[in-house]
Amino acid sequence: MQSYFLILLSAVYFVLAYAAGASAGRTIYLLFAIGIFIWGFQGYSRQKLKSQKAIQEKKRNSEAAYKAIPHTHYILTDDYLSALLINEETNLLYIASKEELDEEMKLKQYSFNQIIEVAIVEDKRVLSHITKNGGLSGSLLKGKEDKAKDGDEQDTVTQLSIKMVVDDFSKPVVEFVFMENSKPMSKENEDYKDVLKLCEQWHQMISVIIKRHEKERVLVRNWD
Repeated sequence: MQSYFLILLSAVYFVLAYAAGASAGRTIYLLFAIGIFIWGFQGYSRQKLKSQKAIQEKKRNSEAAYKAIPHTHYILTDDYLSALLINEETNLLYIASKEELDEEMKLKQYSFNQIIEVAIVEDKRVLSHITKNGGLSGSLLKGKEDKAKDGDEQDTVTQLSIKMVVDDFSKPVVEFVFMENSKPMSKENEDYKDVLKLCEQWHQMISVIIKRHEKERVLVRNWD
């Protein structure tokens, strides 16, 4: 706050120097303006560096907290607010998240046999979908998502995620967002292609989990 005040004050002295015209006062005002601006800018730079270091420290702490969860496969979002983890040794999948970097982590865990469906969802449109036992009970992911864009291919994307249906009455559909932009990104963008490739890898892993454990449960058919 003090740095902004000093920079603003230097602007006032620059105005006074301009108003003083060709006089000794103009030189004094200019020297004051330059000196106060440098003082304020240095303070601003120190504050910005301190803030950046604090954010990086929070990111390191968040990453350490996520990685402390036992896992064999792990992915962390760029904002360090969400992580998706798989532990093949204990047959568990975790979704960990935070609202803010310095807030407490929320953790949901699912045994492999709880995972019923998985899909890659691009702006509410299902790209790839796997369901347990051939989807005897129908799908909770396919349907309205497929109709959202009437099957038309789009050239841009704002969100790319993996959605899963899990055996959990409190929240049967869970989502892990791999990419979310305020502005649409072209599908030709290399960043999008990299994220899509990563999303596909995780979709394949979860698909394997579903297929390995689909015989461990029998789905109930919907009776409409």
